[in-house]
Amino acid sequence: MVRFHEEPVLRRDFGTQYDSYRAAVPRSWPRLRPWHQN
Repeated sequence: MVRFHEEPVLRRDFGTQYDSYRAAVPRSWPRLRPWHQN
């Protein structure tokens, strides 16, 4: 949902600032398994 709705809205509202942000910050993916500290 985020990729197909929110990202175009953010790009429209913030333009090149959003493009710079996207280039600097990787997209997060949900974990399939919980994280456990070793």
